[in-house]
Amino acid sequence: MLTRENFTGIWAGVPIAWNDDETFDEKTYRQDIERCCMAGVPGIYTGGTTGEFYAQEFDEFCRITDATIAECKNAKVPVMIGCTSTYTGGVIRKALYAVEKGADAIQIALPFWLSVPDDCIVSFFRDVAKSIGNIPISIYCAGERMKKISLYNN
Repeated sequence: MLTRENFTGIWAGVPIAWNDDETFDEKTYRQDIERCCMAGVPGIYTGGTTGEFYAQEFDEFCRITDATIAECKNAKVPVMIGCTSTYTGGVIRKALYAVEKGADAIQIALPFWLSVPDDCIVSFFRDVAKSIGNIPISIYCAGERMKKISLYNN
């Protein structure tokens, strides 16, 4: 299990491989993950901007999540799945799927379409954490709006 002590190092953010017809190229993607694992990275993550989370429908998210987790588990390398969405329910839906499939950690950012009011930031993270249980969460600090989090860490 990942903890503050062992959730360290520079994890590989693997870009999603796409076919010319804009469908998920699972074979190439799995090979990319396998190569990163063989290189000795401390962990693999997807679902941030490198993984084009904003351009995925839920069924694509599921296929990408399944492939990522399967390859990492096969190589015994920790795996973190990005679950950011435009709304809290979308984040929770993705996070529950990733946890059920065996993710070792979840990466999330604040919903990104509209600004989240200051008084809702803590409740957003609390709601997500409560929904997924005792799995580590990595907060993706995306841009100026994420600086608000530091207000609550003092």
